[in-house]
Amino acid sequence: KKTSGHLFYHIKTKRGTMHLVEEHWSLVEDEEEGLVFYVFVVSREFENAGADFDPVTGLFGKTRFQKYVTSKSRRIGKEDREYVVAYFNFVNFKLLNINQGIAEGDACLRTIADILSAVFEDGFLARLSDDHFAIFTKYEGAVSKVEEFNRQFHDCYGSKYDVIGKCGIYHYSPSATFDVEAALSYAKVACDYIKYDLKTDIVEYSDQLANHMKTSEHVVRKLDEALEKGWVQVYYQPVVRSITG
Repeated sequence: KKTSGHLFYHIKTKRGTMHLVEEHWSLVEDEEEGLVFYVFVVSREFENAGADFDPVTGLFGKTRFQKYVTSKSRRIGKEDREYVVAYFNFVNFKLLNINQGIAEGDACLRTIADILSAVFEDGFLARLSDDHFAIFTKYEGAVSKVEEFNRQFHDCYGSKYDVIGKCGIYHYSPSATFDVEAALSYAKVACDYIKYDLKTDIVEYSDQLANHMKTSEHVVRKLDEALEKGWVQVYYQPVVRSITG
């Protein structure tokens, strides 16, 4: 009944040795074949799995994400559609790992992957590193899907350990010169901008946002010098009682 998922099992070779295998499957609609299952079977012993495939969540890795999105964006450039690269970061995930252990951290990552796969069933998902995920999908409905993911994740897991999903979105029209690394960077900039904002969990990248971040970073970086050289001046607003003056 599920449209995607993953599982672990052991296989026995002809020589009698046992190998732990991870399988990730997803039901997708192909233009020519209709509804088909894509199944990826990977040995957990494969040393370079992280580059193309993440053994913990069953999602693709950063390398495969970059290849797919680059190819897709350049190939669909003439269709005049709008797409997004979304970047997810999860606040308090590192505390979860420290306080509850790596096993619980992995359980959290798998929960994130399962919900993302269900909500973004027509998107391309990847785990970039640690608690950082990326999604390539159509712009239409992307924001509402992020909101739906956040609701589901909070209700079934996030509220238990106060793990909060933050998402930055980079909105663009595909072209022959599309740069996926730049798109990921822009989405990450947007995500970082709201990382400690208690009221906002999703934001779209803009030049104004980037300039605001640059200004904030400049102020923080120059604060010690500003105090030392007297660039900072303090003004006190007097408190006056109207009856007596």
